[in-house]
Amino acid sequence: MFNCSMRCGILEIDRGHDPSVAGPILFSVIIPTFNRAHLLGTAIDSVLDQTFKDFEILIVDNGSTDNTQEVVQGIKDARVKYLYIEPTGSPAGPRNAGLRSSRGKWLAFLDSDDVWFPEKLERIGAIAETNAYDLISHFQEKTDERGRYVGVMGPRLNMEPSYIELLTTENTFATSSVVVRREILERHELKFRLESGYVAIEDYDLWLRILRVGGKSFVLPSVLGRNYAPRNHLGSEEIFFKNMRCLISDHVEWLKENVDQPRRPTRRQLIAGLAMRRGMTALRRHAVGQSLLWFFEAAIASPYHSVRYIGMRVRERMLLKSVKDLSK
Repeated sequence: MFNCSMRCGILEIDRGHDPSVAGPILFSVIIPTFNRAHLLGTAIDSVLDQTFKDFEILIVDNGSTDNTQEVVQGIKDARVKYLYIEPTGSPAGPRNAGLRSSRGKWLAFLDSDDVWFPEKLERIGAIAETNAYDLISHFQEKTDERGRYVGVMGPRLNMEPSYIELLTTENTFATSSVVVRREILERHELKFRLESGYVAIEDYDLWLRILRVGGKSFVLPSVLGRNYAPRNHLGSEEIFFKNMRCLISDHVEWLKENVDQPRRPTRRQLIAGLAMRRGMTALRRHAVGQSLLWFFEAAIASPYHSVRYIGMRVRERMLLKSVKDLSK
């Protein structure tokens, strides 16, 4: 029997007390969702099928109008909680609601159109219990909207990236691959930013701020999940690149006040890297004219960092090729 309660503006469906999940737990799995009822069950099953069982699952419904609630109600497992919030327009709101309602020592994020492989939490848990890191990630398979394999995604140059390293490369932490220590978020009052200027990049910003306050990161060089790219995935290329400029400006301002940071990049250097990335994106769409314009902007902003970006991409290709077989 389900019991419903309203707490902090969140409609919560509780399945009742289960002694097997009472008290502290290691992982809280936070799954934000919006009109993904046809995919959500598969994501939840991939958590329930984990070889490691010490977790709770928080499904945070961001104002869905489909049968998301019925899908969750059909899952007979006391570790699964359903939370409904008014639509926020981005995953930041439901993720933050999940943070507030969770009780795990570690917070694991899973998008409702992605899945984990069965040994993910067991492998990550062994690293988490060493207490040496605050953010742990791994590699992910990438598939297109038809479920066809298109490659591997994950950190490309360093298995323990620092704040500056992550800022000067790209967000190579897929959200569904990340687990974060609760203590560092609470101690520094960190959460996903809700401002419109952070839509589609709120995850990258949070990973950066965790590392900025001294958090330690670690990447397990194994493929432990799969990212899907459905046709109506949140966000657009234009919004992403526009908001990345907002992120760059904010972090450059912070760097100006913290001059002790080694190898501090300038705004022009970061803009050059972003323009090169946009040019590469246009080139993959065969928009040669647009790509040349972005490459020109990059060269004007910082010729050295434009060349550096190309070198970084070559090295990334070599590393990702070396881990490609991990997903087979």
